[in-house]
Amino acid sequence: MNRNGNVGLSGKDFSILLKPNLMIPYSSTSGKKSGVSAYENGNDYIIVQFNAWLYKYSYRSCGQSATETMKRLAVASGGLSTFIAQQKPDYEWSR
Repeated sequence: MNRNGNVGLSGKDFSILLKPNLMIPYSSTSGKKSGVSAYENGNDYIIVQFNAWLYKYSYRSCGQSATETMKRLAVASGGLSTFIAQQKPDYEWSR
């Protein structure tokens, strides 16, 4: 709550809104239509967009190995959707 009694975004939350869109469009090199439309790689996470839904996978939620595999597959533009469908890694959140 701020000085006026209103609930609003904190400085940290507001700074997120000011960042440019970091999502990178994803298109599979196999030529097949992928369920993944975009991704964002972070130091210890990847956010994957399936149509309108975002899923955050992280070291904390599914482990370093699975997270790094997904990050590698995203950059290579191949196999990310299949990996997620087959391995079903735990995600931190979805929106």
